[in-house]
Amino acid sequence: MPVNEGSNWNQHWAIVGRFGSLYEKVQQQQSDMYVRLLLGKKLGKNSKILEIGGGTGGLSTRLARHFGSSGTIVDNSVEAKRYFDAHFSKSGIHYRLMDAFDLKDKEKFDVVFSDGLIEHFVKDVQKDLIRAHVQAAKKDGCIILVVPKTSWRYAIFSNVMKITGFWNFGFERPYSLQELTALCEKNGLVVEKDDESMWEVAVRCRKK
Repeated sequence: MPVNEGSNWNQHWAIVGRFGSLYEKVQQQQSDMYVRLLLGKKLGKNSKILEIGGGTGGLSTRLARHFGSSGTIVDNSVEAKRYFDAHFSKSGIHYRLMDAFDLKDKEKFDVVFSDGLIEHFVKDVQKDLIRAHVQAAKKDGCIILVVPKTSWRYAIFSNVMKITGFWNFGFERPYSLQELTALCEKNGLVVEKDDESMWEVAVRCRKK
């Protein structure tokens, strides 16, 4: 997919690698939100989970373990893959070092999700990225989108990171839950469930 202007994801994941234990605690809290979002979905050993822009793979690993499902990650960052190899290589998760827009095989998934991805793109690129989620999902599968939450915390955090030179994310737009819901509906999705944390808003959707 086109790289969002000003981003340096390899540098970001290399920094994350130096603070692995703290990062894993954050991902554990994130995975709890996903479990709530997927409450009522019958997932098991025959279910397949796909994470687009999966980074280090911690979320997919935790979800696959929780539901006893198989998991696949798609990401194009060499540093993120290096972290995955060091921490989750024995998890049974399949990591595909590739661009999300090259995901054109016929395999379909019960759950397709991304966390911290679509907010870095706008207009047609964002639309195509959401479509990639939809196309990878089974007819009765679900799509989960998680993005930064509009808040004073986000405003302070992002400004401090930019001032100090630690912002490697390029363009990034936070969303309110209402804005994220409207974006999903605009792209042909029906929101079934939503959730939020201090930093993120999330929706679970189905195809129309």
